[in-house]
Amino acid sequence: MAVSELVSAFDELFLPFNRSDAPGLTVGIAQHGKLLYRRGFGLASLEHAEANMPTTRFRIGSTSKHFTSLLALLLAEDGKLDLDAPTRRYIPELTGPSGEPTLRQLLQHRGGSRCHVDVGFLAHGLAIASRGNALAMQVRQTSRNFAPGRAMIYNNSGYHLVSIAIERANRAPFEEQLKQRLFGPVGMVDTAPIPSDSIIVPGTILGEIAIGLDEAVQGKGLTVRFGGQSTVYGKVSKDTADVEVFATASAGQYYSGDAECTAVIIKDGKNLMLRCDDPYGQIESELICLGETVARGAYPLWGGYTSLSFSGQDGQITEFQLNSMRTRGLTFKRKLAS
Repeated sequence: MAVSELVSAFDELFLPFNRSDAPGLTVGIAQHGKLLYRRGFGLASLEHAEANMPTTRFRIGSTSKHFTSLLALLLAEDGKLDLDAPTRRYIPELTGPSGEPTLRQLLQHRGGSRCHVDVGFLAHGLAIASRGNALAMQVRQTSRNFAPGRAMIYNNSGYHLVSIAIERANRAPFEEQLKQRLFGPVGMVDTAPIPSDSIIVPGTILGEIAIGLDEAVQGKGLTVRFGGQSTVYGKVSKDTADVEVFATASAGQYYSGDAECTAVIIKDGKNLMLRCDDPYGQIESELICLGETVARGAYPLWGGYTSLSFSGQDGQITEFQLNSMRTRGLTFKRKLAS
């Protein structure tokens, strides 16, 4: 097929995306190092009526972690960064469990600390938190998903901490080091980090937990598999659970200092509701009672359901532990009336 015919065929293929009222895409096709096709279709930003161009830059998401890893390895070769040192050596304010993993364990997603992104999904979803919130969340942690090196769970916070360690070890902004050590030498002149989703950059697009519910319904217990480990909660037959007793015992306000999040459980008509809020937002979900001490969120949260394990005494629940996505054992304690 001639190049002109190829171009016409691709233009027709992507024509449905070339709209002025919907997000689009940019397409590049090369063969044997020769560029054959490069076009932009649709909008890069609906809010700003910015059209996609052949030169529009797109976010690469977690592919950024490869660049962070490479930069860390280069600094290790330079003798400026010790990958087997505790993170606390470079970030001394991490006095709690978040400071114990080594940088190597963070790069391998084996650090065990909770991720600020996953914890944020409980109350504010994808709302943009202020700069410094990620580190502040790590500093607050008093517990973790697992001991460093014991398991592997994908973790964005770990890489954020590595980027801070890189800045402090080499005494230069992370973004500047990426340009000087990586992007510049290999000719990636159009590649650049964007420090905040609140910043509009011209030519740039803005941008696992397994719960055995079927097994639970069959009376086999609620199995929560997380990070290579699993826990089975008994007494989880939804048909026999006394929802009214559970609602009375669990209703009230709870707080997690680790997440800086307030959780309120209330009865709304026939439904039991869980409302989580933090300084950046609020999310509400129906709570499904599965037994005397176990419940789950009615709707999946970012690809996984939220499970809650309650404990208490004298007919009143005093605390619960929440497992959601890649967050294990996040404790919420009942707030007593003053």
